[in-house]
Parts: sequence; C-alpha cells; structure tokens
Amino acid sequence: MTKVVATSKVLIVNEKDDLLILKIGVHTQQPERSHTLDLPGGFVDNGESERDGAAREIKEETDIDIDGRDLVLVWSETNYYEDQDTSVTHMIYLIKLDHTPNVVISWEHESYEWVPLTETTDRFEDKPRFKKVTDYVRRHDLLLRT
Repeated sequence: MTKVVATSKVLIVNEKDDLLILKIGVHTQQPERSHTLDLPGGFVDNGESERDGAAREIKEETDIDIDGRDLVLVWSETNYYEDQDTSVTHMIYLIKLDHTPNVVISWEHESYEWVPLTETTDRFEDKPRFKKVTDYVRRHDLLLRT
C-alpha cells in the first residue's frame, strides 16, 4: 500500500527581505544531501496540521518561535517516489518578519545565513523546487501580500 506523507518548509524572510537559508550537515541516510542548502521545515507528524508541523520544525531546527497560523501557503506539489512506494506532498509556506530573529541551528544543519531574496535563484541551482518557489514569490510580489 502506498505510503502518503507531507513535508512543510518555510521561507522565513526578515525585515530586510533576506531569506533564512540553512546548510545541511552530514546526512547519513541520504549522503547526497550532505552539505547542501535547505529551508527550515521537514516532515509533518501524523495528526499534526501542516502549519503546526512547519512551526514545530522551525523551532527544532532554528530555535525561532513561529505561530503556524501566521504562515501563508505559497507552493504545493505532490510527487510519487516509486522506489519507496511513497506519495509526498511538499508544501512551502512564507512568513515575513518585522525583525531578524536570533538563530540557533540544530544538529541537522552545519550553518545558516540570511541571503537577499533577490540572490536566492543562484543559490538554489541544485534545489529546483526551492529555486522555483523563490522565483515565484519574487515574480508575484508575494512578500507585499503577507
């Protein structure tokens, strides 16, 4: 039977329109993901809403407190991974903050940086989904609508 799961990632944008980008540390289950760029977020737990899952993951990975109700869904895409017989819905949310919060990364990541949203296209060359969504957010002025 096909497994169905969801992931929630978040574009956290500060008052300067900089995006929080994380860098994954050593990834033992998927070594090809080691030392690649990432957005805060991850898998949604059973019985948890996608927004609450995103807020939980943000807290775990960055120590930033976000209310899931403040997240705006800006991208959703479902893919089937035949080798794992798994359907994954990837959701990407946006939150625009009025400050730059203190970031304390978890063991999952080795570093972080705040990058101007206008420069993210070049940074996400190896992450097509992230590149697509940041281009979409910029092209449609979604920061102005949050």
